[in-house]
Amino acid sequence: MSLGGEWKGNSIEEENAALREENEKLKAEKDAAALSIHRVMRMINIGNAVLLCFTGIWNIITNVTLQPLVYIFGLYIIVFSCCLGCFEFRCPMDICTRWFMKNMGFLFSWRGRLIFYLFMASLVMGMGLVGLVIGIATVANSILNIAVICKYPGQHSTHQTVRVHN
Repeated sequence: MSLGGEWKGNSIEEENAALREENEKLKAEKDAAALSIHRVMRMINIGNAVLLCFTGIWNIITNVTLQPLVYIFGLYIIVFSCCLGCFEFRCPMDICTRWFMKNMGFLFSWRGRLIFYLFMASLVMGMGLVGLVIGIATVANSILNIAVICKYPGQHSTHQTVRVHN
């Protein structure tokens, strides 16, 4: 009688080797799916950064009251969204990684990135209807990021292992 299914008369070593091989195949399939999801999420995050930058530019262009605070908020959004977009492109050069770790290291953890997305969303939501729509999309994007991180917990940890040598 076999608890794990039908026994084929093979030795335990052969059965264990077959099970290990099957587990490796399943792990490889799961890793490929996680990598594919990770790439899709990066593209969504880059698209979100472009929309945020558009909102900052839109805010500056449509500022009919000529209030300096509106320009400052617009510039903040443009600079932060450009940083977010550059971070998502993952420039392979060591100098880029060093700069991000030194100045924006919080983006390498999912908690820091979540707070940053929510901060950006709160900034743009006060910029009229366009800002409200893009702010809601940014909140939805951050929720989607967290959902993917919960489903594939090992994917976000690769960003935390980066070490910077000065």
